[in-house]
Amino acid sequence: TSQHTSQHTTTHTMDRKQVAMFIVHCHPEGSIGYLMLASLLAPDELVQLDDGQVVDRKQLYVEAIRCDPEWGGAYYDLGDEVTCLEEQVPLHDGRALDKRQLFVEAIRHDPDLAVAYRSLAELLDDDEDEKVQLPDGRELGWGLLQWEALRCDPDCGEAYCELAWGLSEDAGVKVRLPDGRVLDCAQMFVEAIRCRPDYSEAFLGLAKVLTDAKTVQLHDGRVLDKKQLYVEAIRCDKSKSATRSLVALALTLSPDETATLADGRTLNSRQLLQEAVEGAAPPSGPFSNSFDHVPFIKRHGEQRALHRAIAVNDVRAFAIQVLRRRLEPGERLDLSDGTVVEREMAGSGSDDEASSARKRPRRTKQQQQQHRYELRPRRGRTDGS
Repeated sequence: TSQHTSQHTTTHTMDRKQVAMFIVHCHPEGSIGYLMLASLLAPDELVQLDDGQVVDRKQLYVEAIRCDPEWGGAYYDLGDEVTCLEEQVPLHDGRALDKRQLFVEAIRHDPDLAVAYRSLAELLDDDEDEKVQLPDGRELGWGLLQWEALRCDPDCGEAYCELAWGLSEDAGVKVRLPDGRVLDCAQMFVEAIRCRPDYSEAFLGLAKVLTDAKTVQLHDGRVLDKKQLYVEAIRCDKSKSATRSLVALALTLSPDETATLADGRTLNSRQLLQEAVEGAAPPSGPFSNSFDHVPFIKRHGEQRALHRAIAVNDVRAFAIQVLRRRLEPGERLDLSDGTVVEREMAGSGSDDEASSARKRPRRTKQQQQQHRYELRPRRGRTDGS
């Protein structure tokens, strides 16, 4: 049955591509066919048009803009296809626009396109002073761009979540939203979950700002505590590893305490950490594998050290060190991914103090300036490593 369904789906997709090609053939000056065809192609797929051009999705969006230069959505789709911030895409009118300029152009033609404001905010990343000039002359930073996204779409869960993360280090601050409501950090996370009930990032953030003894009521009527929010974050995590949420939940448990996950398994802190390490992708990015977590854990505790590990994209290495601290002296753990975690006998000179003395690469200036120890990845990142 599954094989038949797969074949039917493939055939149906191919039929839609043929329909799109037919529309382009019949109406080469209309944008609909190009936009439809672009939405059906795989990222690296090519297609040959009637005039002999072999084009990809990006070039199809350029053709759609040629046919309808006033369609804001086409500029947004083209900008979304651009992967390099420095890349400039030549248009038929002679302009060459980069990713940011394409999103601004999308807003010029569709001032209520929420996703364009959100995407511009993501391009600003963590630079709080950087601003983008919009077609109406306003210069907006990251926070006001998220605010504009909510003005355009009051059900934009991502905007609620991002604004809440921005306030997570000062959870008492409140923000007046475009519809007049005044919400604090936790309330905005709750709104994000209302908009997207399976939003792992919102559950993770809400758990972070909720104190251990408190509970929060969601719009569906459920009343959850901190541990239950982490369990929900794990359940909703589409990465299948849920590394950050697993580690965060593990740190809330005492040695004798367990947590029951959505799949029915009951795990203790050590088992949660082991699953986090085994499911995590290898670390990547400019900040990974450059920090020794042991001395930071000793000085500041595991919770704050986790915030830093997330900020520097090194949660897996942090989880290994925390798991190691939970082993008995002399115990060795062979994980399914080949990782060996062991704790030397006391007094052997190879325990925490020795490991913290191992030589590490010198930090770059950029790494030294990385000081946002939030329980979340840097804005725009979705990896769970």
